Amino acid sequence: MTLAGVTVFPWAEYMVTCRNSGTGVGQTQTILSNAGIDMDHVLYLSPETEELKNFLDIHQMGYILRIQTMDDLNDLAVLLYGKPLLMRINLVHTEVSSKYSADKISIWEGDFACVLNTGHRQVRSQLDWALKQAETHLNKGNRFSIEIELGDVVEGWYLQSLDLFSGCDDFHSTKTRNSRLILTNHTPFNHCFDCRPKWWLCLGPCWLFTAPMYYVYRRLTCTDLKLKIKAPVTSLPGARRKSMTSDSSQSCMVVNYKKEGTVSCKLVQNLSQMSELSTYGSVAEQS
Repeated sequence: MTLAGVTVFPWAEYMVTCRNSGTGVGQTQTILSNAGIDMDHVLYLSPETEELKNFLDIHQMGYILRIQTMDDLNDLAVLLYGKPLLMRINLVHTEVSSKYSADKISIWEGDFACVLNTGHRQVRSQLDWALKQAETHLNKGNRFSIEIELGDVVEGWYLQSLDLFSGCDDFHSTKTRNSRLILTNHTPFNHCFDCRPKWWLCLGPCWLFTAPMYYVYRRLTCTDLKLKIKAPVTSLPGARRKSMTSDSSQSCMVVNYKKEGTVSCKLVQNLSQMSELSTYGSVAEQS
């Protein structure tokens, strides 16, 4: 099966796959294989990945790939085009039910494994553009920062897969973290100065004084380019969030994981027994 441009599935599913890797058993392993994904042959964007230890830094702005010379760029191009890229992306979903009376606010947060198929025609053409821009600026001796953003495509897939659309009586908003892949020979653009409501409500005068100065500084010292990945997205069967109102006679596997990487599984026969933990995230409700 041909892999789509972007494949998204819960990070907990990836953790279970890693634990069962090499055994050739398990529903998750079978589903991944049927989807054309061999998790033993992806390039995981982590400082612990041997091939990337000389390039990659993890920053609050995203995954930073540092390029100082043409040799670095050529080596990085070989890595990027050699295997699909695996990113761990965090998504926060805020839902306001009956927004005019603010009856209920639910905040759900979970991590997803996002596989970017660099061999896909549409994805490859966009990466070609980014690498060509990096080559041009390296040859000119310029500082540059090229952001490759996957947040929009993941958020769009999430809202569509759950059939969540803002209406008259409710409101949905999503936000992703660690969804940027940044190619740079300088420093990444600091998005803390992006125009946001909290700046205007709390720090309006401070923003008006500092943000324009930072923008001018960046314009004079670095070329900032942005690329939003546009490609077909697919997900694995069972990647949707489990509904707490499902038939209580059904059983499901609850997978809990922690940031340090540990994972535990528990078979729940009655969905009403489930706590606020879902199969791949947690939800907090406020009245």
